Amino acid sequence: TTTTTTTTTLPRDSNGNVCFVENCLSCQRRRQQRCGECEPGFVKAAQSSVCMKPENIVSNVDNCKTFNPVKPNKCITCEDGYELAKGRTKCITPTEAMECFVDNCATCQRNKPRRCAECMDGHAKARQGRLCLLDSVMDTCNVDNCEECYPAKPFKCSKCINGFVTTNKRRQCTAEAIAFSCEVENCNECVKNKPLKCMECAAPFSIVLKGKRCVDLTNFTCNVEHCSDCSPAKPNKCNQCDNGYTLQNRRKACVPSS
Repeated sequence: TTTTTTTTTLPRDSNGNVCFVENCLSCQRRRQQRCGECEPGFVKAAQSSVCMKPENIVSNVDNCKTFNPVKPNKCITCEDGYELAKGRTKCITPTEAMECFVDNCATCQRNKPRRCAECMDGHAKARQGRLCLLDSVMDTCNVDNCEECYPAKPFKCSKCINGFVTTNKRRQCTAEAIAFSCEVENCNECVKNKPLKCMECAAPFSIVLKGKRCVDLTNFTCNVEHCSDCSPAKPNKCNQCDNGYTLQNRRKACVPSS
């Protein structure tokens, strides 16, 4: 009995690497179904999974007149009677461009239905046009424990009442005891409203890891055996082992060199 062996020839690109993308000059490194560069006269499409002639690629944007074949999901110019929406992923009518979803807004910004350009009479813009509030509301202060808000900014405090400080970009007034609490060991003072970030360590400690720890740089212990160079900020990781030892386990161990 004669056994016949069939050899399958895999498609290869110009670099000799296996490449399953037709008309591809060279595939991406270690990605046999993604093209890095197409042959002359072809462009990448469908997330580089195919190489096509530009004239055969269709725009994925309805009513799009011109587009880049490499980016069919984005439009350059729309058909007559349409205009590009923000992000260039849509062609919309002038009516759609002027849609407005902000309550009490007379006119929204073009192509920005949630940003008001002009509020109705008796109302004023707040939060960069995201709201239209009554003039009477704009003259009040809507931040709890705030003594005074900024003019025409009812949600932004300029001065809190005694015992409170501004936090969250001045949108809140937080009790000093909470805002200045500190949970970093050996820290004299933490950053306002950031109890896990030290601003000043107690002597003889120094700030490491961007304020997350206070460490005595003159007296610290390296927790990795046979380590000759260890960082005070990371005592569980070694930078360099003793002679005859090699770093392993993501710098967490020094083992005898083979």
